[in-house]
Amino acid sequence: MMERLPRIKKLRMEHSLTQNEIADVIGITQTGYSRYETGKNNLPITVLFKLCDAFNISSDYILELSDDKEILWEECFEEEEKEVNAEEQEQKSEAEVLVVQ
Repeated sequence: MMERLPRIKKLRMEHSLTQNEIADVIGITQTGYSRYETGKNNLPITVLFKLCDAFNISSDYILELSDDKEILWEECFEEEEKEVNAEEQEQKSEAEVLVVQ
């Protein structure tokens, strides 16, 4: 038996959805969804992302890596912004070196 993910059932129930309704939302069959909910099949990352979008929650919550349902977009963007700024600074420094030569 595969690993059960009890939070996907909990989320479905909290949103008062049937297995068929959430399966329709994420574009799979009810049988396929049921197999993920009961742990008979592993949850593919594509389905995990669709569930995250459907429930507007983080994958960490579904995978029980965090108890925080909230997607921390600010943190994602802050890290990306730091990387972009560092890259721009490096390019600027390289351009200044070329101008000096």
